[in-house]
Amino acid sequence: MTGPHNPPGGGSARRSLLDTDPNDGGKLARVRRPGEPCAPQIRAGFGWRRDKSSEDRVTKSSAWCVRGARLTVRNQARMTIADLSPVYRPGASNAWVLLVPLVLEGIYISVFRKDVARRLADMAGYRRQEKAFTVAASVAPYPFMVLTVWTPFTSRAALVVLGLGFYLVGMVGFFSALRAFARTPPGKLCSTGVYRWSRNPLYVSAALVFFGVSLATANVVLFGLLVGLLLLQHRMILAEERACQQEHGARYLEYAERVPRYVARMP
Repeated sequence: MTGPHNPPGGGSARRSLLDTDPNDGGKLARVRRPGEPCAPQIRAGFGWRRDKSSEDRVTKSSAWCVRGARLTVRNQARMTIADLSPVYRPGASNAWVLLVPLVLEGIYISVFRKDVARRLADMAGYRRQEKAFTVAASVAPYPFMVLTVWTPFTSRAALVVLGLGFYLVGMVGFFSALRAFARTPPGKLCSTGVYRWSRNPLYVSAALVFFGVSLATANVVLFGLLVGLLLLQHRMILAEERACQQEHGARYLEYAERVPRYVARMP
């Protein structure tokens, strides 16, 4: 026997699968078979058809949900861009304080160790293009250093700690390389100290210092300046190594074969 409470083919279905007829005062309409859509149904003669108005409301509701999700994604993207946007404000505790040791060391060498300053700036045997890259690479750090006056540290403690780690390693390597270079007599190949592990420890250490500062500030502009600086320094290093090969000959070739240009594993 069939009826509103026992539609055809659904006499043994569970009550959790029952649908109600909204046009019949909420009374039980028929059994919804597993897998059928849950949209409300209305009777039409002996058959059944969907309630189109209810489906339209569901469709509109889904559209609003999709639109809300898109707005949420856009807002999150804007927040991410805002977090990466550089913040500039001059301050006594900005990132420039980390570069003070480099500035003081440069002043000391220029005033009290002019012999070392002349050797560092020597471009004997360089070609015209190589001289241009060397001058550009020598000037490139100054925009980075000036910008740090207006660049505060990031509020992310993990980035600050990680950046300071790179900074300290770079500072130790930089002063160690400078000391080894100053102790090497003029005209002799510098291959002692940290020069046993890298042919260019001064530049590698300076890059670590600048990378640490960029990381501690989370400033994308500083990262961009650092990339440009590294590209120029690479061209300068190629010119310097060519000049060293001309000056020291086979001895430098043996040194270059034994020691990498930038980084090596510590023994």
